[in-house]
Amino acid sequence: MGKKNKKNYAGTLDKTSLNQTDIITVKNIFIQYCSYNLWATTFLVDTIKNLPEKVHQAEVKSSFPGLYKTLMHLLDVENNWWHRLNGKEKSGAYNKETSYQLSEVSTLLHQCQSRWLDWVLAIEEKDFYNQVNYKNLKGEPFKQPLYQILLHIFNHGTYHRGQLITILHQLNIQNIPQTDFIVWTRNKEFNK
Repeated sequence: MGKKNKKNYAGTLDKTSLNQTDIITVKNIFIQYCSYNLWATTFLVDTIKNLPEKVHQAEVKSSFPGLYKTLMHLLDVENNWWHRLNGKEKSGAYNKETSYQLSEVSTLLHQCQSRWLDWVLAIEEKDFYNQVNYKNLKGEPFKQPLYQILLHIFNHGTYHRGQLITILHQLNIQNIPQTDFIVWTRNKEFNK
């Protein structure tokens, strides 16, 4: 009898949800990677939320000039990929003209990344190899396997979390959390 997946804080999976004797599958790797992505973003955003508003909005040289704008970019990109993979047009819900409180951005990011985890949990192993037709923001058509797109989405999140940490250092913020994958795998919530 298979064990059901159990979510705990920030969407991480309880170790009991993965049978240790199972052969590692692409799906199990993506469950872990998706869970890690959700945990790392939640952990970092929770830290940022506890900082003063002026720090959220401070302009710092980076790809996106500051914490808030980087978080909005993450939200926009993940939402756009969600729409692409579900056959919908790009949503303009999180465009540059829209203004949200950081608590709202945090909630929306958590919902978006939880949606990825739920989706990965629901699809079958074979689905990761399906070819996906999509258009980029310039309207150029592409076709790639789903697993490559998911790797891109989660690596993109890691890239920008690194930028958020660099911005926090530039703003002289102390007690910045470690969000490395290996830290997540050692997390006592995961290793129960």
